[in-house]
Amino acid sequence: MQQLQLPAFGRVLALGAHADDLEIGCFGTLSKLMSRGTQVDGLILSGSDERKQEQAASFAAWGWKGRTGHLSFTDGLFPSYAAEIKAAIRGFTNGQAYDLVLVHHKADHHQDHALLGSLAYNLFRNCPIWEYEIPKYDVDTVQPNVFVPLAEAEMASKVAHLMGHFACQQSKAWYTPGTFEALGRLRGVQANTNFAEAFTCRKLAFSI
Repeated sequence: MQQLQLPAFGRVLALGAHADDLEIGCFGTLSKLMSRGTQVDGLILSGSDERKQEQAASFAAWGWKGRTGHLSFTDGLFPSYAAEIKAAIRGFTNGQAYDLVLVHHKADHHQDHALLGSLAYNLFRNCPIWEYEIPKYDVDTVQPNVFVPLAEAEMASKVAHLMGHFACQQSKAWYTPGTFEALGRLRGVQANTNFAEAFTCRKLAFSI
């Protein structure tokens, strides 16, 4: 598949419902952006003290370039706090203009993920939005239309980071290197490359 070269993004917003969501959904993509000087603001909306500590360590090891925030909304109950979450995101971004927003897929079966995906379209109406995917027990695998190729070393770095920074997740049967490698390989096949991260973009405007 022919790969289009996107213009440089000056500032990107990445939203995650839980610690490790950004790493699972778009670690490789965000790493590429930050390596090219893009400032990325990252906001996580829920987490216990342990999860917050793991996320802070992940951001530090990642070499995060931009602002970060970690809030304490109750996991699994985001729809009950929709107005408060919307206000919290507005407070964090504080009117900042973004070139791209990365957020959960609107059709994700996890209620917290789905709510964030929907709110992004209310909050950032004049900005491209890429919806990332999270593998899990629910059968909600999407049909993405944006692919970011990852080299084998980039995929290995993503898996190593996930397995090295979120110990409290590793008792879950799905949280294994094989899960992340398999999804990356599937998306790579679909993009005619070794590995890839995939997103859904519902609307783009091109100037030709």
